[in-house]
Amino acid sequence: MRLSGYHVEVAPVESSRDACTAMRPSYSVLDNMMLRMSDVDLLPDWKVMLEAYIEQRTAKKQTRI
Repeated sequence: MRLSGYHVEVAPVESSRDACTAMRPSYSVLDNMMLRMSDVDLLPDWKVMLEAYIEQRTAKKQTRI
């Protein structure tokens, strides 16, 4: 899927080859447990939000022309 109109190749990088010095957990999952416990609306899927953002940016560029 090319939402931005650009085609780029993404290559995976093993963490052993990453030069970052920050400590990383061996396993971590993004979880909305605290939001669910607080009765806060959960966030939409990131793909839906990314598509909405790109559409918004595209619409702004078209109005400037």
